[in-house]
Amino acid sequence: MGDVAEESIAIREADKSAVVDVLRLLDAAMLAVGYETVAVAVECGNVLVAVDEADARIVGAVVLSPHESAKGVHVEAIAVQRSRRHRG
Repeated sequence: MGDVAEESIAIREADKSAVVDVLRLLDAAMLAVGYETVAVAVECGNVLVAVDEADARIVGAVVLSPHESAKGVHVEAIAVQRSRRHRG
């Protein structure tokens, strides 16, 4: 196997500029989550993104919603760029 370059991925809260990139990831994963759902979740601080720090690209996302019956959150959708899967 060839050498694998060390990657630096940061997890951060998504901002409004990330909505379209998050939707693209979810669409590529064949997850039906609409624009309004993602936009509202971003506004509420309920979307986290994985960002490749080398080029600032979003390579993963999770959309959360408050859990209605208990403390915590429910995962509405989660997706990772295909080329980034199976890396731990």
